[in-house]
Amino acid sequence: MAVLINPGTSPTPVFAYDNLLFFPADCRTCLVAKPARSKHCSLCGRCVQLFDHHCIWLNNDVGYYTYRYFIGFLVAKIWTFTYGAYLCWTALGVSPTMFWTTLRATSTENKITGTLFLLCVLLLPLVALFLGEHLRYIYLGVTTNETAKWDYIHYLMQNKLLYKDGSQFLVVDEMGYTTLTGAPINATRPAPVTSWDQLTNIYDHGFVSNLKQRLFPKPL
Repeated sequence: MAVLINPGTSPTPVFAYDNLLFFPADCRTCLVAKPARSKHCSLCGRCVQLFDHHCIWLNNDVGYYTYRYFIGFLVAKIWTFTYGAYLCWTALGVSPTMFWTTLRATSTENKITGTLFLLCVLLLPLVALFLGEHLRYIYLGVTTNETAKWDYIHYLMQNKLLYKDGSQFLVVDEMGYTTLTGAPINATRPAPVTSWDQLTNIYDHGFVSNLKQRLFPKPL
């Protein structure tokens, strides 16, 4: 399912524009309106709703419809590596002190079994960390794609370049104020944004609600 189904290419908007990370605009490639939280995937040649990333292992975009299957894929891999390591260790039937000797100096079958055991043990924490990272993103109410956008906002704050004028966020440079989309603007008395308390992630509704949104997406 994670490989084959459409990740969510419908232009029907699901999320509101926050005017901080996402603004009303047309995709420069597809030439159609880009919904909030969407991104054009250059590898697949399409705009995907709730775009997280393009997975090279699945050869598909992880997005609105495929995110839940991607999480299921990671959970399945963790179970596979855990159970595989258990089966291989049981098949070897050795103590930890005899593992390397059994691997190097006994039968071909034991060498293959031991190698599979090592692969399972080495890959298990990597996949588990990857799953943990995505659970953290769900907790924060962001996607992998959006973390880069928040990093840019953090950079602007650190360098005292981000301002707020009413409900609009501005960037200051030597030429004056511009919107986050780069359009020049006349600002009256904008206030500097110096902490995260002055920003709101409108897409974060709490871990449980965020998880339900990813696992049970509404039809587009």
